[in-house]
Amino acid sequence: MTKSQSTRSRVLRRVGVAVAAAIAVSTLATSGGNAAAADVIDTDATAKVAIYDTFSGWCFANNLANSALMAGRTIYETLFEKTTTNDLSGLLAVKGEPVTGSGLKVWKVTLRTGIKFHDGTDFNAGAVVSNWQYGSAGDGTLATTYWGATFAEFQRLGAIQAGGNPTLTAGGSGATLVTAKQSTGFAKTYAKEMASKDATRMALAGLSATVTAASKAADVSAKSYMASTAVAFSSNILAAVATKGATGNEVTYFLDHAQNDFLGTTYASGRSFQRAPSQFTDGSSDCVSTAVGTGPFQLARTADWSTNKLKVVRNDNYWRKDALGNKLPYLKEITFENVKEVAQRANAVVKGTYDAAMFGSGDGKFNQSLRKNKAVTEVKSAVEYYPSLWLNQGKPGSPFANKNARLAVMTCLDRANYLKVRNAGEGKVAKSLVGPSNVMYSTSGFSDKLQLTKSKAFVAAYKKDTGATSLKFTIPSDISSSSIANIEFLKAQWKKCGITAVRKTSEAADIIAKAFNASPDTDAGEYYNAYDAIIILLMEGSDATFNMPFVLTNAYSTGTPDPTATFK
Repeated sequence: MTKSQSTRSRVLRRVGVAVAAAIAVSTLATSGGNAAAADVIDTDATAKVAIYDTFSGWCFANNLANSALMAGRTIYETLFEKTTTNDLSGLLAVKGEPVTGSGLKVWKVTLRTGIKFHDGTDFNAGAVVSNWQYGSAGDGTLATTYWGATFAEFQRLGAIQAGGNPTLTAGGSGATLVTAKQSTGFAKTYAKEMASKDATRMALAGLSATVTAASKAADVSAKSYMASTAVAFSSNILAAVATKGATGNEVTYFLDHAQNDFLGTTYASGRSFQRAPSQFTDGSSDCVSTAVGTGPFQLARTADWSTNKLKVVRNDNYWRKDALGNKLPYLKEITFENVKEVAQRANAVVKGTYDAAMFGSGDGKFNQSLRKNKAVTEVKSAVEYYPSLWLNQGKPGSPFANKNARLAVMTCLDRANYLKVRNAGEGKVAKSLVGPSNVMYSTSGFSDKLQLTKSKAFVAAYKKDTGATSLKFTIPSDISSSSIANIEFLKAQWKKCGITAVRKTSEAADIIAKAFNASPDTDAGEYYNAYDAIIILLMEGSDATFNMPFVLTNAYSTGTPDPTATFK
């Protein structure tokens, strides 16, 4: 659609507070220019921040949207962090490097030592491996049911001990419901993985292939509903191994294909949170309702967050200090509140009701007004985030299985006018899925003009191909008036070409859950992606690591089923 600028910036990710200069010092004070003398630090200071997204929960499958993600990053940290120049720098990790002679298929990551999770347990290699195993369902292998195969990873870590034979019994209700179909799928997957013998990679790691992990394998598989979009994103990882033991500080990753930018996978746009194992091994309800990380702030009580509000308090045992040796963070607590309407958010930060607020390029006219107010300081990202329109070819009943339907919709877009009217000129017209500095940059097939005649011809071709009387599809919108207006603008464009778009309005977190649903109840008619089309911000940055998984169709480990096959 258009390239956007937002406070969803690399700078703000490093801040961890994800808002603006008013509270940036809470964790950005690692550089000399931001460090504060101990005698001027107000350790009792608090901050209120207005965001525009809700909190859906804290487990792997709870994909926090935009501004809520930034709030979550005050609690959680990643192994590596992106700098303002788009370089990866060690955060919880000291370094990461390919193993000599591995052809970029084996990577060793060295972790920092002496770091504690908020629950007092050690951050170590065992915790990192567990995060990968639970969050990505083992080696990224999912069967047709979401309770499916997680055993390939554990088979690679060591053959499941004879007699271990874990089972999954049908029963339960709600989030823990197991259907007879899922139970059968589990048994078939287990049998398949038991028949597979591959100790080669474990030999490379210097580990015995006879070590058993049966109980853990059963636990992970029983909780594979927690699996997130990391299933696809981590698909190139065959195994993650604590090569100096679970309490050590070294994790070795074995890859299916050579990858020179692998460390970006451990960052994943700031989403590869390192959670305390107690959060996801103590039970599903704990995983969703409790957030336990290593970050500068922590969730004191589960009662301190709701759908629209999050209060975090200082982690007194946080491991980082500023350049002068002062303990971080400076702030005592931060409260994030969902203020959906941009006008209310802008007025609130000007009046001082909130210390900071987050906006995007879609809030163009408000951004321009706020810049003129000397009482407000702006922290602005580079133009490197790219909202784009995705058409679902795999959803049953979607018209986009037909190429002419896809071409009809894409040629009936007036990107330049959208930027002018809806973004008030903020940002730039996108000529590619990614920006000019990205190695994936290509302008082939892109146009910023409405091609009315072409689109109508494609609509006619679609009707002829399918026998349909109209080209009609669903597309979601957040509940804010600005988001609704954005979709209505596009609906009006498509109507000119004889295309009908049906807006489905829902909270952004709910939209993401439905669009990236790793565990649909297919028996009840649910699908992995509930919409025919979606406008979403997926592409970003100057590298390919985070972007490629969204466009590749052959990124899965050799011989394993592709869990996104149904999305295509």
